[in-house]
Amino acid sequence: MPNPIYIDTKYRSVQTIEAQRASDRLAHSNRPDGISGIPLVLIPVSEMNFHSFQNLLRENKPKLLLDTRKYPEFYSVYESLRKAREEFKAQGVEYIHLPLLAVDEPAQVFWAQLTDLKEKIDSYLQHSGNAPIFLLTSTEYYMDILLRRIRGFVSQRLSGVRLVDIDTSSSTK
Repeated sequence: MPNPIYIDTKYRSVQTIEAQRASDRLAHSNRPDGISGIPLVLIPVSEMNFHSFQNLLRENKPKLLLDTRKYPEFYSVYESLRKAREEFKAQGVEYIHLPLLAVDEPAQVFWAQLTDLKEKIDSYLQHSGNAPIFLLTSTEYYMDILLRRIRGFVSQRLSGVRLVDIDTSSSTK
Protein backbone atom coordinates (compact mmCIF):
# COMPACT_ATOMS: atom_id res chain seq x y z
CA MET A 1 0.00 0.00 0.00
CA PRO A 2 1.44 3.39 -0.92
CA ASN A 3 2.23 5.65 2.02
CA PRO A 4 1.90 9.43 2.18
CA ILE A 5 5.03 11.51 1.94
CA TYR A 6 5.24 15.21 2.69
CA ILE A 7 6.30 17.19 -0.34
CA ASP A 8 7.65 20.17 1.57
CA THR A 9 11.01 18.56 2.34
CA LYS A 10 13.96 19.73 0.26
CA TYR A 11 15.49 16.28 -0.20
CA ARG A 12 13.85 12.87 -0.10
CA SER A 13 16.35 10.87 1.93
CA VAL A 14 15.39 7.37 2.97
CA GLN A 15 15.64 8.30 6.64
CA THR A 16 13.41 11.36 6.17
CA ILE A 17 10.80 9.38 4.23
CA GLU A 18 10.76 6.57 6.81
CA ALA A 19 10.51 9.05 9.69
CA GLN A 20 7.63 10.82 7.98
CA ARG A 21 5.86 7.53 7.28
CA ALA A 22 6.22 6.49 10.89
CA SER A 23 5.01 9.81 12.28
CA ASP A 24 2.07 10.47 9.98
CA ARG A 25 -0.38 8.18 8.23
CA LEU A 26 -2.44 11.07 6.88
CA ALA A 27 -3.68 11.79 10.39
CA HIS A 28 -5.81 14.91 10.62
CA SER A 29 -3.91 16.27 13.57
CA ASN A 30 -1.10 18.82 13.62
CA ARG A 31 2.20 17.83 12.08
CA PRO A 32 5.27 17.63 14.34
CA ASP A 33 6.63 20.88 12.86
CA GLY A 34 3.46 22.75 13.89
CA ILE A 35 1.92 22.98 10.40
CA SER A 36 -1.64 21.74 10.29
CA GLY A 37 -4.37 21.49 7.74
CA ILE A 38 -6.41 19.13 5.66
CA PRO A 39 -4.15 17.01 3.44
CA LEU A 40 -4.25 17.92 -0.24
CA VAL A 41 -2.96 14.60 -1.55
CA LEU A 42 -1.37 14.28 -5.01
CA ILE A 43 -2.01 10.84 -6.53
CA PRO A 44 -0.55 9.50 -9.81
CA VAL A 45 -3.46 7.30 -10.91
CA SER A 46 -1.65 5.28 -13.60
CA GLU A 47 0.95 4.24 -11.01
CA MET A 48 -1.74 2.43 -9.00
CA ASN A 49 -3.83 -0.67 -9.45
CA PHE A 50 -7.41 -1.32 -8.34
CA HIS A 51 -6.47 -2.71 -4.92
CA SER A 52 -3.97 -0.02 -3.98
CA PHE A 53 -6.39 2.72 -5.06
CA GLN A 54 -9.27 1.11 -3.12
CA ASN A 55 -7.07 0.78 -0.03
CA LEU A 56 -6.11 4.42 -0.34
CA LEU A 57 -9.78 5.46 -0.52
CA ARG A 58 -10.80 3.16 2.33
CA GLU A 59 -7.96 4.16 4.66
CA ASN A 60 -8.13 7.92 4.08
CA LYS A 61 -11.84 8.44 3.34
CA PRO A 62 -11.58 11.50 1.08
CA LYS A 63 -14.78 13.37 0.30
CA LEU A 64 -13.44 15.25 -2.75
CA LEU A 65 -11.45 14.05 -5.77
CA LEU A 66 -10.18 16.79 -8.08
CA ASP A 67 -9.01 15.22 -11.34
CA THR A 68 -6.35 17.50 -12.83
CA ARG A 69 -5.83 15.42 -15.97
CA LYS A 70 -6.91 16.86 -19.30
CA TYR A 71 -8.33 13.51 -20.42
CA PRO A 72 -9.41 11.57 -17.34
CA GLU A 73 -9.42 7.80 -17.56
CA PHE A 74 -9.11 5.13 -14.91
CA TYR A 75 -7.97 2.14 -16.97
CA SER A 76 -5.32 1.09 -14.44
CA VAL A 77 -7.91 1.20 -11.66
CA TYR A 78 -11.46 0.94 -13.05
CA GLU A 79 -13.11 -0.39 -16.18
CA SER A 80 -14.24 3.08 -17.28
CA LEU A 81 -14.76 6.64 -16.08
CA ARG A 82 -18.46 5.83 -15.62
CA LYS A 83 -17.61 2.90 -13.30
CA ALA A 84 -15.17 5.09 -11.38
CA ARG A 85 -17.81 7.78 -10.87
CA GLU A 86 -20.34 5.17 -9.73
CA GLU A 87 -17.83 3.84 -7.19
CA PHE A 88 -17.02 7.33 -5.93
CA LYS A 89 -20.70 8.17 -5.55
CA ALA A 90 -21.34 4.92 -3.66
CA GLN A 91 -18.53 5.88 -1.24
CA GLY A 92 -19.85 9.42 -0.80
CA VAL A 93 -16.93 10.99 -2.66
CA GLU A 94 -17.49 13.99 -4.92
CA TYR A 95 -15.58 13.79 -8.23
CA ILE A 96 -14.74 16.98 -10.14
CA HIS A 97 -12.80 17.18 -13.40
CA LEU A 98 -10.55 20.25 -13.14
CA PRO A 99 -7.69 20.09 -15.69
CA LEU A 100 -4.54 21.91 -14.53
CA LEU A 101 -1.63 20.47 -16.46
CA ALA A 102 -1.92 22.07 -19.90
CA VAL A 103 1.73 23.14 -19.98
CA ASP A 104 1.29 24.91 -23.33
CA GLU A 105 -1.55 27.14 -22.05
CA PRO A 106 -0.88 30.86 -21.63
CA ALA A 107 -0.18 32.02 -18.06
CA GLN A 108 -3.57 33.74 -17.71
CA VAL A 109 -5.35 30.47 -18.52
CA PHE A 110 -3.34 28.63 -15.87
CA TRP A 111 -4.14 31.34 -13.31
CA ALA A 112 -7.82 30.97 -14.17
CA GLN A 113 -7.48 27.21 -13.57
CA LEU A 114 -5.83 27.87 -10.20
CA THR A 115 -8.66 30.24 -9.31
CA ASP A 116 -11.12 27.42 -10.07
CA LEU A 117 -9.05 25.11 -7.87
CA LYS A 118 -9.12 27.62 -5.02
CA GLU A 119 -12.90 28.07 -5.34
CA LYS A 120 -13.51 24.30 -5.24
CA ILE A 121 -11.27 23.82 -2.22
CA ASP A 122 -12.65 26.86 -0.37
CA SER A 123 -16.19 25.60 -0.94
CA TYR A 124 -15.21 22.15 0.29
CA LEU A 125 -13.58 23.58 3.42
CA GLN A 126 -16.72 25.59 4.24
CA HIS A 127 -19.15 22.68 3.82
CA SER A 128 -17.22 19.53 4.68
CA GLY A 129 -15.32 17.92 7.48
CA ASN A 130 -11.63 17.24 7.79
CA ALA A 131 -11.36 14.51 5.16
CA PRO A 132 -8.40 14.70 2.78
CA ILE A 133 -8.78 16.11 -0.73
CA PHE A 134 -7.26 14.00 -3.50
CA LEU A 135 -5.68 15.72 -6.54
CA LEU A 136 -5.40 13.13 -9.29
CA THR A 137 -2.60 13.25 -11.86
CA SER A 138 -1.72 10.72 -14.53
CA THR A 139 1.87 9.78 -13.60
CA GLU A 140 4.52 10.70 -11.05
CA TYR A 141 6.19 12.83 -13.75
CA TYR A 142 3.06 14.97 -14.11
CA MET A 143 2.55 14.94 -10.35
CA ASP A 144 5.98 16.56 -9.99
CA ILE A 145 5.14 19.16 -12.67
CA LEU A 146 1.86 19.97 -10.94
CA LEU A 147 3.59 20.19 -7.59
CA ARG A 148 6.13 22.69 -8.91
CA ARG A 149 3.32 24.77 -10.41
CA ILE A 150 1.02 24.87 -7.40
CA ARG A 151 3.27 24.67 -4.31
CA GLY A 152 3.57 28.43 -3.82
CA PHE A 153 -0.07 29.00 -4.72
CA VAL A 154 -1.26 26.49 -2.14
CA SER A 155 0.95 27.85 0.64
CA GLN A 156 0.02 31.49 -0.06
CA ARG A 157 -3.63 31.31 -1.10
CA LEU A 158 -5.13 28.14 0.35
CA SER A 159 -5.20 28.28 4.11
CA GLY A 160 -6.31 25.13 5.85
CA VAL A 161 -4.64 22.63 3.49
CA ARG A 162 -1.18 21.11 3.18
CA LEU A 163 0.34 19.34 0.17
CA VAL A 164 1.03 15.61 0.44
CA ASP A 165 1.97 13.06 -2.21
CA ILE A 166 1.84 9.28 -2.31
CA ASP A 167 4.82 6.94 -2.64
CA THR A 168 3.67 4.43 -5.23
CA SER A 169 6.96 2.57 -5.42
CA SER A 170 5.60 -0.13 -3.12
CA SER A 171 2.28 -0.54 -4.94
CA THR A 172 1.85 -3.66 -6.99
CA LYS A 173 0.87 -3.34 -10.63
